[in-house]
Amino acid sequence: MRAGRVFGSLLLAAALVVGISVSASAAAAPKWTRAKLPGLCAKHATPVVQGSAAISAREAWLVVDCQGTDDRSVVLHEVGGRWTKVPHPASVSNWGQPEALAASGPQNVWVFTSTGIWRYDGAAWRLVPSSGLPAGYFGPNSFDVDWFVSTHPVLVQSATRAVILGVGRGRPVVATWNGTRWSTTNLPTRSKADRTNGANTRVSISRLPGTSRYIVAYGADTAVGSGAHWRLLPKIAGWCKRGCESQTVVATGKKRAYLVGQDGGGTSTKYATWNGSKWKLAALPKLKARYGITDLAAVSRTSLEAVGYISSGSLSTHTVALHFNGKKWKVQASPTPGASKAKSVSFERVSAVWGRPGFLVSGDSFNTRTTKTLEFAYRLR
Repeated sequence: MRAGRVFGSLLLAAALVVGISVSASAAAAPKWTRAKLPGLCAKHATPVVQGSAAISAREAWLVVDCQGTDDRSVVLHEVGGRWTKVPHPASVSNWGQPEALAASGPQNVWVFTSTGIWRYDGAAWRLVPSSGLPAGYFGPNSFDVDWFVSTHPVLVQSATRAVILGVGRGRPVVATWNGTRWSTTNLPTRSKADRTNGANTRVSISRLPGTSRYIVAYGADTAVGSGAHWRLLPKIAGWCKRGCESQTVVATGKKRAYLVGQDGGGTSTKYATWNGSKWKLAALPKLKARYGITDLAAVSRTSLEAVGYISSGSLSTHTVALHFNGKKWKVQASPTPGASKAKSVSFERVSAVWGRPGFLVSGDSFNTRTTKTLEFAYRLR
């Protein structure tokens, strides 16, 4: 599991971007302003954002994995535009390397690492028992959560309710936490190929608003359910034909969901909508240059945010952000910090706050001339 992520990380040196959306009554042209972040990793290390969570328009969390010459990980907390480091038990041998982060509030922040699951209650980190979880790649206390850098494999609702997607004995599984132990269920699959989980598989989970059910995407399959009961949804023709990249599913209603994914090594982005019974391929805005959508988030029933990159030459990209108002997509102006022909800059993740005007974006930046790591943060007003 780890090897696949490190390989991708060597191609892009991670950076941070923070965006806070504005209400419809605000100025039509959004303004991105620079925010200050504390120092993260050692000089020649590569910071990789492994998870993000926006809690409100004024509060957010990030977990960063320092790769290369630095083995540390950094947890960051934002309140009112100020980012600070939150100490974690890094000296504990089983803290591991961060794989994902999810949060529902300042007293319910979860970090999933290569060797354990940790929960921050606002005062201290506590190791969540692994009872009921299948042993992962790193041993009996680990669980293969991220499936090679999935965008949103985790959803936490409270101290007694969390759901994660992963792999158990080579099969796609979903694990549910009830406050005491985990219960694990194999997700339904159509074929042996689906069950073995190809190396390019990405997984994602979203809650169906107003229900206790979830919609999940894993490889070429999608399903709806909860606990031990899951129902396969109709197959999307041509989806993940050459492997899934940066796949994300988000639901905005009991019978409404959206799915984006890149196929064939990120060469094209596909987009589909679900109406409660079937999926339908749809179109995203056309631009002069090829672009890829890497992540998607719902702000409300009629508001979606999508982020990614626009290709502008060999190993050269710049950021792209799209907004959906419930009827159509529109390209938003977005920053490209330190843009030049020698740099590759992209948005990678977006985490929105349901029903609140806030979203968090993290991105990657790499200078092919100097191999210098760029770290930047922005707030959108």
